[in-house]
Amino acid sequence: MLSQLAHLLSLGNLWNLSVVVGGILITATFAWLYKRTQSRQLLTSLPGFWTSLGIFCTFAAICISLDGLNIENPEIRVGQTVSEIKSSGNNIDINGIITSMIPAFSTSIWGIIGALLCTIGAKIIFAKEDKEEAANLCKSPEEYIKATSITLETLCQIVKGQQSSLEQIICIGKEHKESLTYIIHTPELEQHLPVRA
Repeated sequence: MLSQLAHLLSLGNLWNLSVVVGGILITATFAWLYKRTQSRQLLTSLPGFWTSLGIFCTFAAICISLDGLNIENPEIRVGQTVSEIKSSGNNIDINGIITSMIPAFSTSIWGIIGALLCTIGAKIIFAKEDKEEAANLCKSPEEYIKATSITLETLCQIVKGQQSSLEQIICIGKEHKESLTYIIHTPELEQHLPVRA
C-alpha cells in the first residue's frame, strides 16, 4: 500500500511536478518579499496558494484526461448510464478513465502537503519573531519601572535645556521691547517713525 501511495505521489508525474515547482517558486517569492516588507499577511496567504494550485492542477488534469479519451458518438452517451452504453454495443473503458484521472487527484494532495508545510513554517517564523520581540521588552515590573525612570530623567533634562532657551528668548524680547520703547519716547527719533492715520 505504501508503494502504491509513493507511486501516486511520484514527482515523475508532470502535474505533481507542476504543483511542487510552482509552489516552491511562489514560496520563494513570498519569502523574499517577506524579508523586505515584514508583512505577515504574505506568509499566512501561502497555504491558500498551495491549495489553490493543487486544486487547479487537479481540474486541469481531469479535463485533459477526459479530453484524451476515445469517445465514439458523444451525443448518444449524454444522459446514459454506463450499463446503458455497454448494452447498446458501445465500448467504454472505465479502467482507462480512472487510470488517466488518478494522477489528477495526487496534485491536490501535493497542494495540501505544501499548504501544511507553509503553515508550520510560518508559525515557526512568527514564534521566533515573537520571542525576539518579547526579549527586547522589559521582563519584570521592576525593569519596566527602571526604564520608565530613566526615560523621565532624560525628559527632565530636555525640558530644563528648553527652559533655559526660553529664558534667553524672553530676555532678548525684553531688550527689544526696551529699545523700541526708547525709540518711541525719544523726541528726536519720533520724527523718523511712520505717521499713523
